[in-house]
Amino acid sequence: MGGKPVELAADSPIARGIVTGETAVFTISVPDGGGHDTFFAAVRAALPLDPPVPGSRSWDALSRSLYAGLRGLGAARVEIRWPDAERFAARYPEDSVPARAVLEFVAASLAADDHPVELRTVFGAVAAPPSRFAGRVERDLRAAGWLPGRQVDTAGWREQLEASGEVRMHEAAERFLGEFGGLKVDISGPGISVARVPFEFNPGDLDGEEGRFADWGAAFGISLFPLGELDRGRTFLGISEIGEVVLVETWVASFGVGDTALENLILGVRPVPRPVAMVVDRDVVQIQSLPARPRPKPPAFGVRDGEPRRPYGFAPNPW
Repeated sequence: MGGKPVELAADSPIARGIVTGETAVFTISVPDGGGHDTFFAAVRAALPLDPPVPGSRSWDALSRSLYAGLRGLGAARVEIRWPDAERFAARYPEDSVPARAVLEFVAASLAADDHPVELRTVFGAVAAPPSRFAGRVERDLRAAGWLPGRQVDTAGWREQLEASGEVRMHEAAERFLGEFGGLKVDISGPGISVARVPFEFNPGDLDGEEGRFADWGAAFGISLFPLGELDRGRTFLGISEIGEVVLVETWVASFGVGDTALENLILGVRPVPRPVAMVVDRDVVQIQSLPARPRPKPPAFGVRDGEPRRPYGFAPNPW
């Protein structure tokens, strides 16, 4: 089910004022011993009840109370997880049937309301979702401040870099920076095929480098938007309209598309060099390198974060 999951305790103040449209996730755990008494106690401990149900004699009272409690959350979706449901059913089959019936009745009642609430009950262990990134990649991204669902405002970068008239923030750049913009991944050490080097997704650091990206984009017939710096500014990173992340200097190499590019950057995979640019000049196709352009700003030689910045055209292609 969609939405942003929010783990809640029944007595949490957040549970009473949850933002409509989110998914409230509750987990109940029924210990051994006591049958329906322990089920009632587990529901009281984990779920919002309105009014409270002090005893464990009436399944009907529990149904009405749970319905009102969940209805009062204001959430569009609710998920109740009961990981030990099968064990409870095996030990207390006569209590398991009405316990499940309560949850099913509440789900049906919430769905039939004028303002329906979607209730999903998971009986049994919840399988962990497949990881989006390899373990080391995810650890390094999280250490840099990334979390699933991260969102960053890209308007400032768009305004700053599009002011030159040479580059535009296309949809792929906006989507990538909207999730990973501002991350500074501080890594080092040996990689798979090259050394792991730090990188930072801050397009604002490339103010003044727009021409470089415009030139290379024109050479390859693509639109390149600046992403940030690799190896503390020794080379730059850009992204094409298909989401291909490339190293940009006086030569260009590809790290791959989207998540693959992130994994290659973090794991130390050698980027694949682009062939020498094909430049169209008055209907004659010439194979050549791009001419060096003067660098408006920052100055050709300077120091930032204690590290010297290389001037345009200084860094050779080591591959």
